[in-house]
Amino acid sequence: GLSTRFEQRGDPHDLDCALEHISEAANSTSVSPSNRYKYARRWALRANQYHHSSALQAFNLALSLIPQLVALGLDIQARQDALSRHGDGLAGFAAQCAINLGDFPKAVEFLETGRSVFWSQFLSLRSPLDKLKDVSPDLARDLHLISRQLEKGSHREQNSATLSNREKLSLEAEANKYTKLAQDWDRKVDEVRQLDGFQDFLRPKPFSALQAAAVDGPIIYFIASQPASHCLIITATNVRHILLPELPSHALAALIHLVKLATSDQCVPRLVVESTLENLVENITLVQMLRQLIGDKDRGMRPETGLPNYISSDDIFQFVLYMLWGGAVEPVIDALGLTKSDNPPKVTWCTTGLFNFLPIHAAGCYYVEDKVECASEYFISTYTPTIEALLTPHPPSMKSFRMMAVIQSATLPSTLKELERIEHHVPKSALKKFGILGAPATMDSVASNLSTASLVHFACHGKQDPVNPLQSGLQIGGERLTIGRIMKESIPNGSLAFLSACETAAGDEKIPDEAMNIASSLLFTGFRKVVATMWRMWDEDGPVIADAFYKELFTGPDGSRLEVPDTSKSAKALWVAVNELRSKGVEFRRWVPFIHIGK
Repeated sequence: GLSTRFEQRGDPHDLDCALEHISEAANSTSVSPSNRYKYARRWALRANQYHHSSALQAFNLALSLIPQLVALGLDIQARQDALSRHGDGLAGFAAQCAINLGDFPKAVEFLETGRSVFWSQFLSLRSPLDKLKDVSPDLARDLHLISRQLEKGSHREQNSATLSNREKLSLEAEANKYTKLAQDWDRKVDEVRQLDGFQDFLRPKPFSALQAAAVDGPIIYFIASQPASHCLIITATNVRHILLPELPSHALAALIHLVKLATSDQCVPRLVVESTLENLVENITLVQMLRQLIGDKDRGMRPETGLPNYISSDDIFQFVLYMLWGGAVEPVIDALGLTKSDNPPKVTWCTTGLFNFLPIHAAGCYYVEDKVECASEYFISTYTPTIEALLTPHPPSMKSFRMMAVIQSATLPSTLKELERIEHHVPKSALKKFGILGAPATMDSVASNLSTASLVHFACHGKQDPVNPLQSGLQIGGERLTIGRIMKESIPNGSLAFLSACETAAGDEKIPDEAMNIASSLLFTGFRKVVATMWRMWDEDGPVIADAFYKELFTGPDGSRLEVPDTSKSAKALWVAVNELRSKGVEFRRWVPFIHIGK
């Protein structure tokens, strides 16, 4: 009605009235959370489209309603399904709205509030209550009891397809019980917020608190968008914005598809690569650039084919990394005034949407061997799903250092050599091994030891499940240690997890902003840092990476050997290890997938 009339006549009064009607429905507590979210989302997108003054207010409301769609009374699978239905990148749209209005701190707050909602809720149940205990022991006790019950209930099985009517009724009664518990939780949280000094209890952190994470080095947010993407550079003193016109969403989608082609085992026909770019980019600029960079001669063709009409994996990677270099990383280097260094500073990437599936850390111009420009010469990269994840307190002192190593030598023969390299650097008394003669690796034995280890190393098969991300996991013996299973553990001493396995940081394309991968499950469950892979890794590369990594981790500033690893330099240790692998002349797809996540 009024919206249509505004579009036809252009009378601002019609738009005001239309948005007011939608906002009333969005703010009504008598409307169900899913419908309130639907109205709030419509209000936000419409207000943003027409540059209406209520746009920020609308986005604020819509993002605040997302946690209600995935209420704590639901089991984790139901929460996951709800996020799949509603995970439409609204946080990115909200951030763009704030950026267009010049409010960069608000853009950061939107990105933090509307992403990794699944994990934020999971962590809210494990929030430390020590300060609350001092002020109100009764409230702290009540919250602790409710949180334990809700967390236990979140792992219940809810598949009713094969159940009898009586069992279905029992399931329904159980669901009602947890819905009531979630309501009790919300009421108790509201009570806490009435106390002096607890007004912001379990609320999303304001920008001023988030900015504290940048004291260790700049944090770079990438936001995929049309007609240009955006970059926010957060330092301890300010936040800056850079427009990325060379990498709009459709170009990012094309690059992701090329990475998939380059990491597959097949030879890639040149026509497939060119048609990918033409179909996804809707213009021929990238195709022309690809031809110019690769050339029409048979340079880089796979030796086993001898055919000039096939493009090698390396050629595709060089093109993708060149696009990421010029379109995203070089502008950041210029803005920060970084120069090449043998001991570069650390930069933290916080990627959103399509950027989650691209190797920003390896961006560079690798075409001319003696004039290589690459990210790793300017900085050491680490990633984080959210800025708040960087604010997790350090684990207790590692005076009682314990490490668990799990290998799968039956199907991955190089893992035996990988374990040997680990044993060369790690004190024997601190190392617990699984997957060897006399100590078979079983899911329960490995999972139960997660809580006591400060460092874990998995050298096994990993799998990102594209249908059900919660079933993604690490292959332990004949079983899979899934994300859902990892979430049951409490890991108070976790400092570092090294996942020498395939696809451990791959993520789910249906909900790219929810960090649904094996690496994130370990990060949010308690490990402060994780080393993981974006796609499959080569079995024979495990020992090379592990040897260089642990050598660096167990070497002190004066070159002496440490008894306890210095995990504060784990990002640097991976940087050293990947440079070691790369120096051996292996293909791009072998050294690029390794990434560091966390502080």
